[in-house]
Amino acid sequence: MSVNSLEKLEIISQLQLPAAAAVPDVLGIVDQAIPGAGSLLLWSSRDGSVAGAYSSLIDLENGIAHYARHYANSARERQVGGSTFREDMDGSFGAQTLSDVLQMSYPEFQKTEAYQYMLAPWGISDLARIVVTANTKPVGGLVVFRGEQDPPFAPHELDWLNEAAPRIGTIISGDSAGTAPAIASGPPGMGIWSSQSGLGQSTAIFRQHCTMLNQNAPGQEATTFSSDLPSNLALSVEDKSPGPHYQLIDNAWGQFRIHIQPTNQPGQLALVSERCIPFSLKMFRELHHRSISRRQLQVACGLASGMSFADMASLWKISRHSIITHVGNLYAKLGVDCKTDLMNCFLWGNASPTGSTTGD
Repeated sequence: MSVNSLEKLEIISQLQLPAAAAVPDVLGIVDQAIPGAGSLLLWSSRDGSVAGAYSSLIDLENGIAHYARHYANSARERQVGGSTFREDMDGSFGAQTLSDVLQMSYPEFQKTEAYQYMLAPWGISDLARIVVTANTKPVGGLVVFRGEQDPPFAPHELDWLNEAAPRIGTIISGDSAGTAPAIASGPPGMGIWSSQSGLGQSTAIFRQHCTMLNQNAPGQEATTFSSDLPSNLALSVEDKSPGPHYQLIDNAWGQFRIHIQPTNQPGQLALVSERCIPFSLKMFRELHHRSISRRQLQVACGLASGMSFADMASLWKISRHSIITHVGNLYAKLGVDCKTDLMNCFLWGNASPTGSTTGD
């Protein structure tokens, strides 16, 4: 028995995560459900500007930045798509394809800024989009991209987007700051900071981490999509105290751990960035591809977050005995004997924890 894609989104929506913490995981689920070139999730500020965004399509960050800075909520956007991002956030609509919203012929569209700056460089020729909602209130937009070699969007794929939209809206409407115990996940980013020239050499992951740190949660102010050091990190970097130190920063993406170390070059510092995700999300990542039931995946995430059997029983309105049964079946399927084995095998790995769990 496996958990389907909509059930996975439902489980993530129940994990009480920082607003954007699970966005990469969400888009991974979207890309499995609707294969193509990749996907994009944007969320709105209070006034309907773009507060944050992330794409599973490699290197689309430049296209997102161009859209947010120069195109979103402009007359050009309405001319091409019939409405602006701000207008979309004032209402909602079912899943639409490019042909549904295009206000001109496709050859004319290929001459526009929208196509040349945001679609053509990544081989995108078609898209499906939908407003994502939380409690019926629009909070952002989901876009799925397809290239020339991909098939047209099928009705069942648009139906899936319609069902996924409110679940995704709930996910990106979480708490604005990461407060749950978190664990480093994914490769680190690296950069060099100079007292004279600021941030110089840096890896793509470090720049991505900076972009995340400069984004805001849904409902907050618009973002610049800058890959510069955020101001609170820049102040720490400029700290003249000797020796290595690090800073923990919480924002809509969860927690970032930035290590700051001197180099052998005067006036230079080495920066190493790690993005930390909540324990429950880490457990979800490790297990959602496995052949376990929806409830077994839920209890695994609950155990990782420190919930007791009584907590889970109360949350899901089932008996404590049922929780014990689900946990026992989970352990049997995974080949572990207890919660300690579960945590050791599927949570800790080679990552470094930034907190601890409690529970049964």
